Amino acid sequence: MARKSLYAFLSLAITLSVIAGPMVMLSLPSLAAQRPNPKPEKCFALAKQIGASRVWWGRHVGSRERDTMFDWGPRREYFNAIGCFKSRQDCENWLYWKRTEFYDFHAIKPCRRGL
Repeated sequence: MARKSLYAFLSLAITLSVIAGPMVMLSLPSLAAQRPNPKPEKCFALAKQIGASRVWWGRHVGSRERDTMFDWGPRREYFNAIGCFKSRQDCENWLYWKRTEFYDFHAIKPCRRGL
């Protein structure tokens, strides 16, 4: 009896993974479409272009573990940058991706307006 229920469970799990696999793969590009990864602009050049009071900026300081199997050097990779943008949405999207890439947070400044 237990063997039959184990086989039934395994066949159900395999069937669900075959069915749900393509659905998961289809949802990943839609996430990228919802959250683009904007490239930050140079803060002073953007301030000259649109005015310092209209510039949105955010800061992320973080790190992540590096895969050192084929790499020599430090095991951690650090990131420390301020991103400047024309809109708050671009600033928040940039911070979202930096938090995703460099997941060990050391300091975060949320998006603010004006330099």
